[in-house]
Amino acid sequence: TVASFSGACHIQKFSKLRPKAVIPGLICQFLIMPFIGFVVIKAVDPDPVIGVFVLIITSSPGGAFSNWWCSLFNSDLALSVALTTCSSLASIAMLPLNLTIYLKSTYGNEVPIQWTGLILTVVVIIVAVISGLALRWFTREKDWVPKVLTKIGMFFGACLIAFGAYAAQARAEGSVWGNGWDFYVSIMAPPSLGFASGILVASIPYFNLPPPP
Repeated sequence: TVASFSGACHIQKFSKLRPKAVIPGLICQFLIMPFIGFVVIKAVDPDPVIGVFVLIITSSPGGAFSNWWCSLFNSDLALSVALTTCSSLASIAMLPLNLTIYLKSTYGNEVPIQWTGLILTVVVIIVAVISGLALRWFTREKDWVPKVLTKIGMFFGACLIAFGAYAAQARAEGSVWGNGWDFYVSIMAPPSLGFASGILVASIPYFNLPPPP
């Protein structure tokens, strides 16, 4: 999916990206979102299994799903791919740091980090981005390539979402709709608050971000 979306981007858009454009995303990803997850869990106090899950999710980088949503809503796909790459690299340090801080503050314990899996994920994402950009470079004269790659990325992204929903339901004990209110608030509040926070951070004049195309 990442390779398809990076291949669908125009090389010129990457060359025009400013480092300042990536900063708001990194701030939201590794400073604001983990804190939001922590505040929600402390306020709602759900089952520890749900609490740990939310803290891990809010401390993790966005990955390919952010590229899928950006493509769906015609946002800046090149910026999204660049941010996916930067956040994946930063997660090697920031993910363990945030988990150590917030899990200890919430439950008084730590979650062992599987460094091999974490580094492998980062390597896979970087290789996918480079492969997509290389494909786009060698086919830069063919205007139909980005359209085809976008459709491929959208298809596999939708498949991943459907598979994730099915796997979550299959592993759940009973219906996912039979949980208490604390479960739904814990799951829905962080992305909603994160979305609002992202808009506020991106609107700061210092970053001078252009509007979506």
